[in-house]
Amino acid sequence: MASTCRAAAQRAAVDVFKRRGYLFPSAAIYSGLRGAYDLGPLALELKKNIERHWWRAVVHAHPEIKGFESPILTPAAVLKASGHVANFADLLVDDRLSGARFRADKAAPLDTKPAADGQGGCIVPLTAPDRPTAEAWAHTIRTVLAPGARVERKAQTVLLHVRHLTAPQVSEMTPEGLYDTVGYMHLVPEDATTADPAALRVEYRGYVNPANNNPFLTSPRPFNLLFKSFADTRDPVDQIIDVTMRADANSNVTAIRAAVDQALDATTVYLRPETAQGVYAAFPHMVKTLNLVPPFGIAQAGKSFRNEIRPEHFLFRGLEFEQLELQYFVAPWDAPAAHAQWRDKRFGWWQTLAAHPDEFRLREHEPKELAHYAAGCYDVEYLFPWGWGELEGVANRTDYDLQCHARASGASFTVHDRTLPKEPKMPGGPQQKFTPYVIESSAGLSRAVLAFLYDAFDQVAPTGAVSAGSAPAKDNSGRGVMRLHPSLAPTTVHVLPIVGNNPDLTRIAHDVYEALMAPSRSGFGPLITAQVETRGTVGKRYQQADEVGVPVCVTVDQQSLTDHMVTVRHRDTMEQRRVPVAEISPRIVEMLSSWERSYER
Repeated sequence: MASTCRAAAQRAAVDVFKRRGYLFPSAAIYSGLRGAYDLGPLALELKKNIERHWWRAVVHAHPEIKGFESPILTPAAVLKASGHVANFADLLVDDRLSGARFRADKAAPLDTKPAADGQGGCIVPLTAPDRPTAEAWAHTIRTVLAPGARVERKAQTVLLHVRHLTAPQVSEMTPEGLYDTVGYMHLVPEDATTADPAALRVEYRGYVNPANNNPFLTSPRPFNLLFKSFADTRDPVDQIIDVTMRADANSNVTAIRAAVDQALDATTVYLRPETAQGVYAAFPHMVKTLNLVPPFGIAQAGKSFRNEIRPEHFLFRGLEFEQLELQYFVAPWDAPAAHAQWRDKRFGWWQTLAAHPDEFRLREHEPKELAHYAAGCYDVEYLFPWGWGELEGVANRTDYDLQCHARASGASFTVHDRTLPKEPKMPGGPQQKFTPYVIESSAGLSRAVLAFLYDAFDQVAPTGAVSAGSAPAKDNSGRGVMRLHPSLAPTTVHVLPIVGNNPDLTRIAHDVYEALMAPSRSGFGPLITAQVETRGTVGKRYQQADEVGVPVCVTVDQQSLTDHMVTVRHRDTMEQRRVPVAEISPRIVEMLSSWERSYER
């Protein structure tokens, strides 16, 4: 029941996202691009507010942290030194029936059903998109993948009969330097007198295509996620053709590929896969020019790019995304304490902004999950409708990155702290010269937009509020409310003349609007964004304001013409109070400040 309610809440939320133009497929009139979404005005304002809030919390609140911006185009030398060119890969698997590709680490376990004949074993149901496809899959299994196997089709489901499973075991190292895990499915023959037992022994790796439960897969192989480009006046295609045409007639593909790579190497650039490497490459310059001594941090917000195997869930995993990253440099002996400090600060930041903080969690990486260079890592995760998903990682990256760039470039990445002894009094103890450790906080801004939208959405029935995880009313008489934190809301105030075409009421409404916007326009007052809404009934305008997360509505009615007061409505409590027009700006600021303090749990 809980999963049904969450699914219903997700459908209602997605409906609001689409109707209100929060986000939609990019270039849809040309069939779009996989994993690419446009942000409408509301989502864009939300994104900018999240980034502004993060910048204040990380940079402005810590005098030892400096802002920074590096180019998106990254020289190949930087990413070779960091290991990205050689190792920045996910394991790619092909579905041998559908042709779909997916990440091995995101695959699902095999789903089985008990065999109905009482002979033991099990049945593996494969779900095809339609009956003709199911029939084609069944034929391929019988004739190509497992000749002689007993396979049935029921509607659009293919039933594979399995006698028993052998659990996957770690295999020998593959040519790509990977350790594969291989087990076996021993299938039931259609005719035991003619079937070849070897053909009925099918490799099984402990996982299936999550889309259809198909265990007939290729071996996993590394797929590099970098987007490569070329900074040259010559078209790289012309260079490839030239190298290929000049190749010796006896050259094989490997030799030609090596010759092409060599010809293009000098002009190769990459779209950065993370903002961190730009910071590391600038480290010696930043330390020298700003006279920095640990602990200090360098913060950067910007776009990164990864050629993801399977973009999914709107902004959650796409080909391009925005990051909010902090590289905090500390002495090695201070790294554990600094890691714990930033872990708590960053988790607290998410919870402070959340409407439902219990749906955010902090999860420590298990040893097998850690990158080989990391001394520890924690993920901030949110309970999305499809399950827990990472929003931010806080890791102790040790001195791995700085040492890599020091070796590759020959530059010095050591720092001098003359307040410390020249030599350590004990192994690993304080000393003047050292290479800092890096405590990295890496948050996904694109994912933050999606998480805060899902977190804020509530379906409210006519009789009262229903929590985000509950199903909407069957008669659709409820309304959606986006309970965004006031400092994140795309628009702070809607000003509503009760009769939209009454010139006297709209004049007062515009006076209220100007009073609210004056402090923001001056650049010195609190950031309040307001707009006047005149179309539709006032009830519809209230509903629209709630759906887009407007914290405060100010209504101008007939009484306002005589008493020069307006009605201020609180989005979440529905409380209304009369406020003099002359006091509207400070009263709204006071109200929002009090509201924000209520989030500080």
